[in-house]
Amino acid sequence: MFLIPDDGRIHPVKVYNGLLALPEHTHLAEHKPDVAFLLREGTWNRQGRRVLGMCCMPGVTGTLSPLFDWMLERTIGYWPVFLFILSAEFWLEASDRQREILMFHEMMHAGQATDEYGGPKFNRQGEPVWCIRGHDVEEFNAVVARYGAWKTDLKLFADALGVGAELSEGAEA
Repeated sequence: MFLIPDDGRIHPVKVYNGLLALPEHTHLAEHKPDVAFLLREGTWNRQGRRVLGMCCMPGVTGTLSPLFDWMLERTIGYWPVFLFILSAEFWLEASDRQREILMFHEMMHAGQATDEYGGPKFNRQGEPVWCIRGHDVEEFNAVVARYGAWKTDLKLFADALGVGAELSEGAEA
């Protein structure tokens, strides 16, 4: 089940708007794509790992497309460019800092496509062409640079990098 967040706790849009001033999200601040937020109830796992959030560009092809369009319009009331789906359990229990980190991470997925020269891509009407960006590794470099190894798996990865650096230094000697 999905909930529109309205329980009086910090709303995801407040966190989103607060993060728009950061240089990593300039493209979102400048072009202001329509965004929407849903909190997903229940257990949410992918490949054995707990999923805290997801940024997607909603759309379905094929015979279910009209049904999906109707459901999205009925649930949200409009068609967003980016839909942020967050774990209700995590969001409602998280600290303000954890919410900010999660939203920063999910906003890193909300990208503007680039042209063949690496510049921002626009359609013929001069509007941005949006896309979903993948992770640099298992996290965005920008998230780690700003917040450090904030999750257990990142701490383990950082430790492994330290061991790897020591091994590679020993191999060069």
